[in-house]
Amino acid sequence: MTPSTRIAIASLALVSACSAPPSPRAPAVPAAVPERDENEQCEALFVRIDANGDGSVSEDEFSTLPHAEQEDSHTTFVLRDQSQDGGLSSAEFCAPARVALIL
Repeated sequence: MTPSTRIAIASLALVSACSAPPSPRAPAVPAAVPERDENEQCEALFVRIDANGDGSVSEDEFSTLPHAEQEDSHTTFVLRDQSQDGGLSSAEFCAPARVALIL
């Protein structure tokens, strides 16, 4: 068998192996958690924390979340309250956390 024939056979075997369906014994790769599930979990937490059910989380309600220190809770609340109305809407509550840079 010539070297070029060996390369052709090896290439064919590699292509066949890559295009074959996974064996039934192969472990399934877990799918990434869809963003929708994270949003649903956040919305559920928002509803739980909104004790009076007015559709807005007050600073007092927000402070019931476990935080390292009370000052951190206040700072986080103020940073999330984009509308500056003293309450967090579900969009403000579930928005990705922003990092404040202090220079």
